[in-house]
Amino acid sequence: MSQLKHQLLSRKRVTRTCLCILLLVSGFETIAANVVSSKEEKASALSVQKGNVWLERMAEAMQTQNYRGVFVYSRGNISSSMKVIHRYQDGEDREKLVQLDGEMGEIIRTGDELVCVLPGNKVVSLEQSIPSGPFAGAFARRLMPRQDQYLITVEGGDRIAGHHAVKIAIMAKDSYRYSYVLWLERQSGLLLRSNLINLKGEVLEQFHYTSLELNANISDAELASSNLGNEYSHESLPSIRSGSDWTAHMGWRVGWLPDGFLPVNKGVIGRDNAGSGNVQVFTDGLASFSVFIEKPSSKGMPEGATVIGATVAYVDRLQWQDYDYKVTIVGELPIAAVIKIAEKIVPDIH
Repeated sequence: MSQLKHQLLSRKRVTRTCLCILLLVSGFETIAANVVSSKEEKASALSVQKGNVWLERMAEAMQTQNYRGVFVYSRGNISSSMKVIHRYQDGEDREKLVQLDGEMGEIIRTGDELVCVLPGNKVVSLEQSIPSGPFAGAFARRLMPRQDQYLITVEGGDRIAGHHAVKIAIMAKDSYRYSYVLWLERQSGLLLRSNLINLKGEVLEQFHYTSLELNANISDAELASSNLGNEYSHESLPSIRSGSDWTAHMGWRVGWLPDGFLPVNKGVIGRDNAGSGNVQVFTDGLASFSVFIEKPSSKGMPEGATVIGATVAYVDRLQWQDYDYKVTIVGELPIAAVIKIAEKIVPDIH
């Protein structure tokens, strides 16, 4: 009897020891899992922080770097090659874009002033700068994408056009904007390549350099137009020309904007703010869109939406009291967001 009791007590001690070991191991596993989770969270936070730093470097590089190169810009099934020359000197950035496919056209920018030299030596000057090219207008104004609209992370490295690059993923957190993947030159932060991606993960637009020279020595002659001859015509963009069009003399209100979008040109309005002028440009630091407001006419684009890649041009005819007016929105936004914005554009009568 005493021997049986002794065996039972021994088994209990062994059982308690095993339970203690199991609990200890389980505890170690839990601690290890927490440590791994903590490391992953810290790594994720560090990646986001580094992503924001890279975007700041990109903003700086796009304005202050001297470079010349050739890039391909694709929207849907349409692709075009362009030569770019950019110089920053004495606090002023100047840029020339030359179309390499089809008839020759040029865009010449000095600060916020744009001049488009079209085939036939016709010159169109824009009184207010409208963003052109991937992120040019947004980043030139130091507007950075906000973390509550995008998740920004560093995804590794690559080589683009002979340059070492850092890959940055910028994923939209709502359905009112697109996502981006950027490749930035490792030394300068200059944008080398970009993919614009919709909610389904499809690439709608692509931009990438095929050749690029950094720290280039650029003369005034390189930045001058090569299209201008002795005879050329000069026009202002019709939508921003002052005249009898009543829409040009009204204040306008945009009643709804996706979170994070701000006006970037003079005399424009944002949500719950009034201003004058019938051309308005908005950006969230990555995406941008322009709003044109004018009197309806038989000329121009028909009502409805035209989509090329990620770029949508949407025309809507609206009415205020006994007056009709036409709203045109052009930009890189999902069509649902564009329609919602257009419906909320009204004259400001306060």
